[in-house]
Amino acid sequence: MGDTGEGVAAAESALRFWFLQFIGSATFSVALLALLGFLGRKALGEWIESRFDRSLERYKAEEAKKLQGLEHQHAEKLEGIRFELSKLTHRVQQLHEKEIEVLGEAWRRLKAAEGAVFQVVTPFSKHSDYDAMPEALLSEVVETLPFSRFHKDEILAAKEKNRTYFRLMQFKKHNDAVNATNDLGNYMLENAPFLSEELKSLFERVVGAFRSTTITDEICRQASEMGSPLTREFLEWNEVGPLIREIEQLIRQRLRYAEA
Repeated sequence: MGDTGEGVAAAESALRFWFLQFIGSATFSVALLALLGFLGRKALGEWIESRFDRSLERYKAEEAKKLQGLEHQHAEKLEGIRFELSKLTHRVQQLHEKEIEVLGEAWRRLKAAEGAVFQVVTPFSKHSDYDAMPEALLSEVVETLPFSRFHKDEILAAKEKNRTYFRLMQFKKHNDAVNATNDLGNYMLENAPFLSEELKSLFERVVGAFRSTTITDEICRQASEMGSPLTREFLEWNEVGPLIREIEQLIRQRLRYAEA
């Protein structure tokens, strides 16, 4: 009976030992698994983070490249716009400079034609009495007249020198007026694109009035040796004076004299 109790005690002791060993082993395994799980999660997290960082850097690089490409395209388009704007500005500047040139020259020719036509409608002023002039003095005076050599000799050889002078002077005034009017008209036709419609219309009306005056003068000269009976009032009747003043005002506006 005593042996039996010792056997049972020994068995229980052995069983307790193995149980403790098992528990200790299980605890170690659990701890080991926990440690491995922690290390695994950490490694996995680092790996994922590393992959994410690389992907993020690659994405950033790709986006930066795309942005650089867009900036380059934008810069090219902007440069193209600047170039076209520069060309347009230069063209506008050239047109403005040409317009100023045309307006100045048109005004100069207008005043030249006006002066020439006014000479046609202006009565003769007193002149030297060529018929009563001594021959030596006559030769000197005739040399100063605005005629060709042929017409100067015609005066010297004429019996009625005053009448010849008057006829030649009338003829010269008429030709000067016709030439100046044609010069103005041709210039306006050649440079019409650089003038406003209003200015072109006014210039055309003035040229028309000048031509009407020279035609009337020619008819009158052919009908009478005394020349044209036209006066300055004839031009005013044709509204030349108001037209010229209106042209001057428009040119001043185009040249911005009012703001200067």
